[in-house]
Amino acid sequence: MNEQEFQILYETHYRALKSYLLAICKNPAEAEDLTHEAFLRYEKHLPSFRKKCSDFTMLCKIGKNLWLNRKKKDKRLYPID
Repeated sequence: MNEQEFQILYETHYRALKSYLLAICKNPAEAEDLTHEAFLRYEKHLPSFRKKCSDFTMLCKIGKNLWLNRKKKDKRLYPID
């Protein structure tokens, strides 16, 4: 994926992905961070993805998994007794 294709992908899906992640995490700053990280991971690992779903679906999956991983990490750092 070249830079122009990535820019089009970003512009096409940025708002919807950020809204999706905001609905999950309920924190605007975290949703913004997750959105950017999801796009970076998508671009980095694009060659290894099997195209069984749309770009947006894959971005949502990546973003959700990033959020879940953060939650798991937070639980390990701050266990609830």
